Amino acid sequence: MKVDQTLIDFALADSVAADHPPLAATRKAHYLVAMANDRIPTHLWIGGHLRRCHAEGVFVTVAHKGDPTGGLVVLKLNMLEHGCRVLSQTRDLDGELAWMPALEGKTVSEADADAYIKRAIRRDPDLWAVEVEDKAGWHPFEGKVLS
Repeated sequence: MKVDQTLIDFALADSVAADHPPLAATRKAHYLVAMANDRIPTHLWIGGHLRRCHAEGVFVTVAHKGDPTGGLVVLKLNMLEHGCRVLSQTRDLDGELAWMPALEGKTVSEADADAYIKRAIRRDPDLWAVEVEDKAGWHPFEGKVLS
């Protein structure tokens, strides 16, 4: 994944560290490490996407905060009356960011999506859970959806 300067700018402009006061002192160190390995820490990456959604008027929320530097992300795409889809962050065979559909890729009820995410967090407490509300199932996170 190439580092998107816009996301970095969004994340640094936002007070991501306000939710994690201990991170304020290490933000610069995380930024420098991210530049060294071409990946930004999870909390900055998510923070940039949150700002983008808010700027575009799309409701998004972090349902669970995982490891700030390297936690994986699970997306709950809430399509309102159409149900929910769940996508888990992964990498494709070329090492590029991708999303694996959970629950057999089906649209499920919100309760089923929440139950799946709760089980995933029990298995991996470092996991981040992000919910995006959009009737069409749009989300701002880069990466292809695997089939």
